Amino acid sequence: MRVVALLICSLMLGPVSLADDETQSTVSDFRDRADELYKARRKGLSLFADDKFDEAYPLLLEAARGGFKQPQARLGYMHMNGLGGAKKDSRYALGWLGVAADGRTEPSIRKMFNDVWKRIPEQHQSGYQKVVDQFVDKYGTDATGMKCQRVNRQGSKIRVLNCVLTDPDGALLTDQWDEANRSQLGAYSFDGNLGGNGQGGGGPR
Repeated sequence: MRVVALLICSLMLGPVSLADDETQSTVSDFRDRADELYKARRKGLSLFADDKFDEAYPLLLEAARGGFKQPQARLGYMHMNGLGGAKKDSRYALGWLGVAADGRTEPSIRKMFNDVWKRIPEQHQSGYQKVVDQFVDKYGTDATGMKCQRVNRQGSKIRVLNCVLTDPDGALLTDQWDEANRSQLGAYSFDGNLGGNGQGGGGPR
């Protein structure tokens, strides 16, 4: 019941203004920018897993704006629950979850979005759909040039989501840290499922 009330009250606040988001600067060296985004993703996801939400929030936000699905989903979860620097607002929660669930993504992300969507009263769904469309238009794979596919972990049959940045010409800008450390890790350093380790963190697994 509390979730439904939050959904209705948040929508009454009006449309989300993505203009309030800090616009990412255009940089000449796309390789350096890609390295920054990959690093923000790795560190943000690690801090989230340790329930360090205040520290995780700005890093996840940077990576999510770059188009990474797992950071987007975690931001949605944080906004739904008011964790860390994320204000409790279902418009941002549905926006981030919606763009994370759009296109090729993890089944756990799509399930989380669908579970929340089912709780929205039918008369309010069109309003939330506009919010989701806003986020997809600005942070979706087409807008950011992100390429996502599900692949096997190295030496395993486990399927995971691999999202790779591209330059303006469409050339892949892979995670150089991941490639350099893969032989030691024995697997890709992909994001895994939503969830933290402590009592306060996590989402559906």
